[in-house]
Amino acid sequence: MAVIIIAGLAAIGAFLILLPSPPRGVSGRYGLVAVALAALAVALLLVGVVSNTFVRHVVQIVPLIAALATWSWRREWAVIAAAPLFVFWLLVMVSIWLFLLGIARIFTGTFTSAEIALTVVIALSAAAGLFGTFRQQHPSSLGPKAAVVLGFTMLQLGAMVISFLPAVARR
Repeated sequence: MAVIIIAGLAAIGAFLILLPSPPRGVSGRYGLVAVALAALAVALLLVGVVSNTFVRHVVQIVPLIAALATWSWRREWAVIAAAPLFVFWLLVMVSIWLFLLGIARIFTGTFTSAEIALTVVIALSAAAGLFGTFRQQHPSSLGPKAAVVLGFTMLQLGAMVISFLPAVARR
């Protein structure tokens, strides 16, 4: 249930980020978005390595790889696709920190020092990516933006749910 709430918040956050139109002359930050997507994917894979849950984390980064793949043909769509992913992972990291601080039990578990350090890297990558998506030039129609945001939100939610299935989680 917590993952569904986080996915919903990620979609709402992405819409809020993507709605404003940038003033003319604002330089793009497309490169920052691509680097943040890659850093986020690598950090999640490192969590998989240190926690011995590599396959789970490979499944979790599929949406990030899909957004990066979009990069080669439509950067503005890749930015739109990345926004809900950055919000999603930032909210997941905040949820983990709230658990570690004893404030909330949204995500629970045992976390090593390396995993905790990687939550900081993941959150910083997501925050930098959000900064890069903020006020970017986007296609003007809200309908296609909404479809991309919802599609990538659902893709990330689905990847997260699949990654916790016993067949994947135990590999």
